[in-house]
Amino acid sequence: MLKLLKENRLKIKVSPNNDNHSKLYILRNKNDLTSRLQGGVIIGSSNLTHNGLSGNFEINTELRDNAHIDEATQIFDILWKNAEELSLKDIEEKIIKKLKNYPPKVKEITHENITPYGSF
Repeated sequence: MLKLLKENRLKIKVSPNNDNHSKLYILRNKNDLTSRLQGGVIIGSSNLTHNGLSGNFEINTELRDNAHIDEATQIFDILWKNAEELSLKDIEEKIIKKLKNYPPKVKEITHENITPYGSF
C-alpha cells in the first residue's frame, strides 16, 4: 500500500466529521468500466478484516442491478468529494506508526490499578 501511495496510484481519504461508519463496496466488471456499470454492490456491517469477513456475525446485502450500482456510485462520489485526503506523511504518522504498536501490550489488572467502575 505504501508503494502505491508513493507512486501516487492510491488515495486515502477520511470523513471530515468522523461520522461515517458505513460500509459500501462497489464491484465493477473489469471489461465494462467505460460504459454502463456492471458488477455489484455490497452494503452492510462488515469491515474488510479477518473478523469482519469470517469471524464476526455480520449482515450484508448484495445488489447486482445497474440502478443500484449507479446509485451507490453517486453516493460514493459525494462522500469522496467531501472527504479530506490524507497525505503520505499523515498516513505514516497516524496509521503506520500505530500499526507497528498493534496489538497493544496487555496490562495486568490488579486490585491496585482498577476501580470498581473500571471492571465493567
